[in-house]
Amino acid sequence: MSNPRVVVIGTGAGGLAACVYLAKEGFDVLALEQARKPGGLLGGFRREGYGFDPGVHYVGSCGPGGIVRSVLDPIGLDTDALFTELDPTGFDAFRFPDLEVRMPRGLEAFREQLARAFPASDLEICDFLSMVRGVRDLMHLGVGDREPGMVASALLNLPSVLRWSRSSYAELLDHLVGDPRLRAVLSAPIGDDGLPPSRASAVVVLELLAHYADGAFFPRGGSATLRDAFVDRARTLGVEIRTEAKVVKLHANARRVVAVELEGGERIEADYVVSDVDPRVTFDWIEGGPSAPRRVMKKLGEVTSSLAPFLLFLGMKRDIRERKMGRFNVWSYPSWDVEAAYAPQLRGELPDDPALFLSPGSLKDDSGALAPKGCSTLEVLTFVPYQRFAPFEAAHAASRGGRYEDLKKRIEEQMLAALDARFPGLVGDVEVCESASPLAFRSWVGAVDGGAYGPASTPHFWGPFRFESKTWLPNLFLAGSGVLGHGVAPCLLSGKMAAARVDAAVKKIAEPGWGSRILG
Repeated sequence: MSNPRVVVIGTGAGGLAACVYLAKEGFDVLALEQARKPGGLLGGFRREGYGFDPGVHYVGSCGPGGIVRSVLDPIGLDTDALFTELDPTGFDAFRFPDLEVRMPRGLEAFREQLARAFPASDLEICDFLSMVRGVRDLMHLGVGDREPGMVASALLNLPSVLRWSRSSYAELLDHLVGDPRLRAVLSAPIGDDGLPPSRASAVVVLELLAHYADGAFFPRGGSATLRDAFVDRARTLGVEIRTEAKVVKLHANARRVVAVELEGGERIEADYVVSDVDPRVTFDWIEGGPSAPRRVMKKLGEVTSSLAPFLLFLGMKRDIRERKMGRFNVWSYPSWDVEAAYAPQLRGELPDDPALFLSPGSLKDDSGALAPKGCSTLEVLTFVPYQRFAPFEAAHAASRGGRYEDLKKRIEEQMLAALDARFPGLVGDVEVCESASPLAFRSWVGAVDGGAYGPASTPHFWGPFRFESKTWLPNLFLAGSGVLGHGVAPCLLSGKMAAARVDAAVKKIAEPGWGSRILG
């Protein structure tokens, strides 16, 4: 009897991890990718000798006992070789009009940074970071090695975490922190969730801070290096990867998915399917079979998208270390009101003075692969309202017309003006200047509403309230940002989980008497 065939749809971090783990267990694996290259947002691209990473700017949980190691080690991938650490004294710089605070490796070091900036709030800082520490311990309980006292710490902090399980991050900060400037600093990295504090889950933002508590890392040579390591391992194990293979339907009978249909009509039979695509898209593909349960329909009705990013890519014939950039990111806000930085986008408007995220990729990479010697790359991100781009989504990228190009140009000019005002002299000697609108993310990975972070992590849609890896169809499983959340580490883990679900389902069918129990 041949090995069961598993079709994996999408080759982002979750899909690639699922492929390798499934092939390792002996499954016949076919991966389908709609783009010309595998990898999803792990792909990256090059222009005139400069390399850019639109989807990966830093990764947490790469240290001993971390999520990334728990996925890479069992399949023989070397985390230390694949990742390089960002500045441990401050990998994130939170910059406001008259203050900069950096987040370093280690929660105690972060406490010291915050206490120097806000000496009157030391007790509040301690209380806040104790919650982050508790969330970190809870996250690590099921992954990797446990440090002494971790279980006790996690259980001690569990009631506090549960108390805020349905609250927004703004509500948590309003309760814990009196100084509005300290609240702003603690909200600064919330762009990693693509939501303002009032809409982001309190627990998810705590998880975000916990995720980077032991440092931040960058794929050595850019994210394509990580992609290539997975692709090479997958192919070595016998995985077939087909690109330019766009899925349009999942055919189901009364009990299960039976085939995947591609654009153009090709039908591929499947014993099991793992989808690394947004669950809202995946479920919309299903044709036939039993209806989705009420709880799934309720989730589909409630889920929203994260805000849509707009990215500016700059390749400069200058070393921006001479202009005070380094192996760290910068979160730059025009005022102390972080909530206000996101308000225009939520109203469908473009902000006059946007909040910016600066990622100097060539400085974060220690291999020298992302820029010629003496040159630099800089990626700058802001958020924009998808409504402005929706009228152009049906058109091919090359035929969206002048109104679309004018819209992109307007946003580019706003971002460059903000950069010049806040970082005088940083940008210059530009050899490459390109941008990616929310429609690029829609094209690259099928991002719903251009929300590259997937389903929004709101107080009612996080962790146990997100979509599960298993679905109501016993041979359809999910991976990717819809399951554990966005980011390289959660998506990698979701792929490993999906593979384990498939393996468990096959072993269950093989149990003596299983078929008679089901039929009888």
